[in-house]
Amino acid sequence: MPVDYFPFLSNPSNLLKELRPKTLVSLFHSGEDHQDIPVPTLESRFRLAYNLLLAVLHLRSQNVVHGNINSSNILVFPGLNNSGQDEIGNLIEDLRHPYLTSLAQFSGNEPTPEPLSASMYRHPDDKRLLEDEAAWAYDLYSLGLVLLEIGLWAPISRLWK
Repeated sequence: MPVDYFPFLSNPSNLLKELRPKTLVSLFHSGEDHQDIPVPTLESRFRLAYNLLLAVLHLRSQNVVHGNINSSNILVFPGLNNSGQDEIGNLIEDLRHPYLTSLAQFSGNEPTPEPLSASMYRHPDDKRLLEDEAAWAYDLYSLGLVLLEIGLWAPISRLWK
């Protein structure tokens, strides 16, 4: 299929780069550079929050604890311009269909130290090591911080002191 078959791409030679999913945290306003990036509609942010909540509740119904919910582990894929989607960059990010990723218990790798950006999402009483089992309440705390980020459309690191 010829590359120019994708008229919605601003630069068809960058096909893979433009169609790559983005993390939720990469879409947030990080500070002074947010003037040129539009904030998604309130309806889209509500739908994003609702669908994330459904994903976490589905994990809970299967007795699975995620253990590392944060906006770096939520992927959003680009799509065509349909109603109910918000323009961020050249393509339209489909905020209504997020993907919760990074289930640490399924990775076969050795545990690595957690970066500060991920530890901000941890409950203050959560003193577990990486190999210990996480609790459902800690997933709810982390989800609450992600929902706050969605509401403010800013990363939690901007609020962290």
